[in-house]
Amino acid sequence: MTHVSNVLGVENDVAAIGRRAHEMGAYFVVDGAQSVPHMRGRAEIGCDLMAFSAHKLGGPMGIGVLWGRSEVLDAMPPFLTGGEMIDSVTETDRVGPVPQKFEAGTQDAAGSYAFDADLTYLESIGMEKIEARERILARYLADRLASLDFVDVIGPSEGSRHVGAVAFNVRGIHPTTSHRSST
Repeated sequence: MTHVSNVLGVENDVAAIGRRAHEMGAYFVVDGAQSVPHMRGRAEIGCDLMAFSAHKLGGPMGIGVLWGRSEVLDAMPPFLTGGEMIDSVTETDRVGPVPQKFEAGTQDAAGSYAFDADLTYLESIGMEKIEARERILARYLADRLASLDFVDVIGPSEGSRHVGAVAFNVRGIHPTTSHRSST
């Protein structure tokens, strides 16, 4: 389930959906790519796994995070095997601890270092401050766009419901059309 829509910029009620998924005996996986950069992690989400990419936080491309509850990660088999992920090998199995059991092959050491530096920088500002500022900007943008009679805001009209993005159409102009002045 997507935590925040990358189209509408609106937070979904993942906590309620996660409770229902757990009632049905399902694992609940959350895509945090759009939420993690814009809002502090929420322990009350109650997901089993959450994934997000570094570049959405201003870090390097090609690296990200898969967070998971320990019991879920312990029970999951690795997708690929090899390299230093393996502690021991038998005729029928290979064994490695979390998180190494999910890290086959050569690790992206430069990407990991750059991502850590990025997170350190963001934490020095304070994710709460970043979230508060972005909420003010998103609210202002949505409210101003909604006041224009030639613009349709897509999704909730209340600016306070947007997280990091506001989708809109300008009436009479196709979104892929480039309009240049003839003068």
